[in-house]
Parts: sequence; C-alpha cells; structure tokens
Amino acid sequence: MTQTKQRITQKKWQDQKGQAVTEYVLLLALMALAVVGALTLMGGSVRDALGQLVGDEEVGEGSGKITVTVTAENGQGIPDVPVFVYDENGVYQKVNGKTDQTGAVSFNLPDGRYRFLSQHQLQWFWSDTVLLVGEAQATVNTGARPFTVQVNDITGKPVADVALYAYTEAEEYIGVEGTTAVDGTAVFSLVDNTLAFRADYNGKSYWSDAVAVSEDTVTITINPCGTGEFLAEYFNNRSLSGEPVLTRCEQSIDYNWARNSPGNGVNKDNFSIRWTGDFQFEEKKYAFITTSDDGVRVWVDDALLVDAWKPQSATTYRAPQRLTAGIHTVKMEYYERGGYAVAKLNWSEM
Repeated sequence: MTQTKQRITQKKWQDQKGQAVTEYVLLLALMALAVVGALTLMGGSVRDALGQLVGDEEVGEGSGKITVTVTAENGQGIPDVPVFVYDENGVYQKVNGKTDQTGAVSFNLPDGRYRFLSQHQLQWFWSDTVLLVGEAQATVNTGARPFTVQVNDITGKPVADVALYAYTEAEEYIGVEGTTAVDGTAVFSLVDNTLAFRADYNGKSYWSDAVAVSEDTVTITINPCGTGEFLAEYFNNRSLSGEPVLTRCEQSIDYNWARNSPGNGVNKDNFSIRWTGDFQFEEKKYAFITTSDDGVRVWVDDALLVDAWKPQSATTYRAPQRLTAGIHTVKMEYYERGGYAVAKLNWSEM
C-alpha cells in the first residue's frame, strides 16, 4: 500500500489521459530516430530505416506480392502495427505499411529475399528472411501474451469501470489502455517487458508495482475515500454478509446511536458495520482504543489487535501496536444485537 501511494505522488505529471497519449506519440518519433542510428543487421546498416517515412510507398512496387502478418504468442493477428521492409542484407527499402484488423499488411515487391521489422508496445521485432517469387507469406511473432490486471477496493471487492494505462519502468506510456469489467479485471495482450499500471478512478490515480509480463497478473488496490478516511459499509445482519445497504466515507468512528438506526435503510438492531481506511503514521508505538456495544474486531494491516466478537454492554479495549512510518490500513468490524448501540475507535502515541 505504501509503495502505491508513493508512486501516485511521483507521477502527477501523468494524471491526464490526453497527456499520456501525446507523450506516447512523441516517444514513438524519438524511438524511430534512435533506431535509425542504432540498428544493424547482418552487416547492413539500417540508418535509413525510419528516417524517410514521409512519402514512402505504403505497398511498394514490383511484380511479386508478399503478405506480412504480425502475431501474438497464440498466433492471433495484431492490428495497427507498423511494418518496414528490408532486403536480406538489412537495407531499408523505403517501403512501409500498417497491419489491418486481421494483423496483416501486403507489399508489392520485386522478387528477392526480404525481412520485415515491426514496432509494437515500444519494442521491435523481426521476421525471418523470406524468399519472394510471385507470392509469399511472412510472419512477425511478437510473443504477446495475455496479462490480467485486477482492481479491488480496500475491502477486497472488485471495482468496475476503472481506466487502466500501461507504462514501462522508465515511466514511458506504451500505448496500451483498457477498462475493468464487472469482475474488476482487464486483460491485455502484452509483449515481454516489465510494466507498471496506472488506474484512474474518481479523479485519483493509483499505481501497481512494476511486474514482469511473465507473471501473468497484478492487482491494484484503490481507496475511494482517500487517505485519512474510512470506507464504511453497513449490513442488515450481524455477520457482515451479502451486499451493504449503505456505503459512505466517514472521518472517524465515534458513535452512540442509543436505540436508533445508524443510517438510512439500516436496521435499529441486528446490523453490522465494516470500516476500512488508510492512515498516515509516524514510526512510533500506538495505543488503539475501541469501545463497543456489542461485538468488535480491530486490525492494523494484517494484525488482529482486538477480538471481542460477542454480545456485551459498552466495553473499552486497549491494544498496543508499534508501526513503521508511512501509510497503514486500519479496519474495524462491529455488530449490534439489540438495545443500545455504541461503536468507537481512536488511537494515540504511547
């Protein structure tokens, strides 16, 4: 959790989608210039490879026709990928095109031996050398594979309709974006790389750790209430089961409802509440103090500090916990059986 919050402050310049897309376009142009001066293949310089793209032939001229397909690891074609034509010595032929929706692009070329270079997700991929006599086929396999991003809230529930963007470790946007489905997931087809993902939700940005695509999945946890507030979920049962009947952000837990309902749509008796929040702490020892009528449980991160899940009159519990500096997750669960209802939680330095 702490790493995620630090990454948010480090990447404020990336918070707008439009800016990220602009940066991607500029980055492609810079990469093209870099490849012009850097790539060498089979002894042939390719410094002219991308330097004269403006005005190049899109399909070329010649009696032969070759169709190039750019594929993922599973053989599925990838659309909108630029492809550049080279002879077998690595000399750029000043011919290029972009794959269609099936992942294919065709070139008319004189008979001969050719190789093809494609650019996808800021990386470059070569085909094998292909002999063209009349007609031929070539394949550029990028090795792109499925990768799943899971977005949950701080209670562990999936969050839908979250916009996601993929970046390299060097904070370069790779042109990949998507939106989570109802199960909180988005599946991308990604080439081998180490990437971090930005999730934009309710005007805030949350970051995953940088992970290798070979790990197949990463999870991003978002807090819709922000640091310093609790996400409160109210249930019309004593077991915190089913869907909450009321959800809201709360600054603190300091309630004495007596015999009244705690909120719109919530029972006066036989209800339960879960509060979950991220809070900034200094490196010190703290006392966590809760008063409850009836049952209560309190956690800091994964440490259970108070476990008094039972019917009781208003009872106060005090639990010490030493914390490191940074953001920690505080969670309190509570249920009310009947009669008077009290729920309170606070903490102080020891």
